[in-house]
Amino acid sequence: MNEQLERLIELQEVDLLLDRIRSEIDQIPQEIDRLKREFEESQALLNESKKKMAELQVGRKSKELELKTKEEELKKHQSELFAIKTNEAYTALLKEIEEGKQLKNDIENTVLAVLEQEDALLTEEKIKKEELAKKKEEVTKQQKELEDRLQRLKQNLQEVQSEQKQKIANIKSEIFKRYQRIREKKDGVAVVPLTNGFCGGCSIALPPQLINDVLKGEDLVACRNCLRILYLKEGK
Repeated sequence: MNEQLERLIELQEVDLLLDRIRSEIDQIPQEIDRLKREFEESQALLNESKKKMAELQVGRKSKELELKTKEEELKKHQSELFAIKTNEAYTALLKEIEEGKQLKNDIENTVLAVLEQEDALLTEEKIKKEELAKKKEEVTKQQKELEDRLQRLKQNLQEVQSEQKQKIANIKSEIFKRYQRIREKKDGVAVVPLTNGFCGGCSIALPPQLINDVLKGEDLVACRNCLRILYLKEGK
């Protein structure tokens, strides 16, 4: 096999590894952001429960104040009954007292209903707090693992980049430029195997003469369809 071709194959293996490392490095900050968003969403749900609880408590206290006012009003009317002189006025006040009692019962029922809602919300809030604590622990752990992995990948990147430079140094400038142009246009793959008469890049059947040129290994031969550089894979 052509010596420069062998070096291109080795370089491509390094370049593809670099591509994978860079891709992982790019993904990690996104994954950390996703974890943070999930935690913030859980925190928002808990805050919403707390806000709802505060609103319920404000409403209940308002009703309790209204209930106290109504009870005082009923007591006042009860004492006024003994001072009334006419049957008509007595009957009217009794009616007002009955209506007041009914309204008092309605207010009491409303207060009880709100208290039940508060109890249910307290239980829900407790569960959410426990879930949030677990979530925080998980997110902190996963974030630390991702940050550690990011550091390892960056270190690995430097090592592989050093290897890449060594590989490039052994390749002729014009051949390297050609390789780079193809890589940029063909998803990072510039050198592909000839497999059973087909291009390993675009899978098109190759003409016999072109296959013979690849077999000779004297010059760099490219697929006429995808323009990738071809090489003969061992055993193929």
